[in-house]
Amino acid sequence: MPQEEKKHGVLPLPKIPYERVMSMPTIKIRFNERSTMPERLERRSEELGISVEQLVKRFISSGMQDFESDEGPAIPGKSLEDFLVKNGAWKK
Repeated sequence: MPQEEKKHGVLPLPKIPYERVMSMPTIKIRFNERSTMPERLERRSEELGISVEQLVKRFISSGMQDFESDEGPAIPGKSLEDFLVKNGAWKK
């Protein structure tokens, strides 16, 4: 299988079937019409070679790092998906 081309060290997102995309939870963010934040987010995401959505997800992940979890240390999984489910990052 050919190696996917990296742009700025980031692999492209995997292709997700249309049905799964339509059922994904969505959070809308609205900005004041005078806000420059949307353009700043676009500019920064272009610098990093990622989508604005990926950039915002990075900000959310970074902001959640200090959120305390009482689940203890990470539990090993049989696969990456299993690991993410067992450790509360993904739903079953």
